[in-house]
Amino acid sequence: MSFPGPRIKQDKTIPQLFQYRNKEDKIIILYHFDEKRGIEYVNHFVEKGYDNVYLLSGGIEAFGQEIQEGLEGKKVPVFEKK
Repeated sequence: MSFPGPRIKQDKTIPQLFQYRNKEDKIIILYHFDEKRGIEYVNHFVEKGYDNVYLLSGGIEAFGQEIQEGLEGKKVPVFEKK
């Protein structure tokens, strides 16, 4: 599921996201092109009581450079390895 970062700051969390909150068999992975902004969003989740939230280190660009086949969806960007 994709969830826009700015909506994370809102007081209300959508039900589709809430169903993953602190479930033993579920994790929530946040990613952002800029890892520093991603940290901000992870902090908002933690403040809302989520314990199973992780940030994709290096952002989505670093992930795409290493594991391009791991990205799927509409209009997936192609990242050249550095």
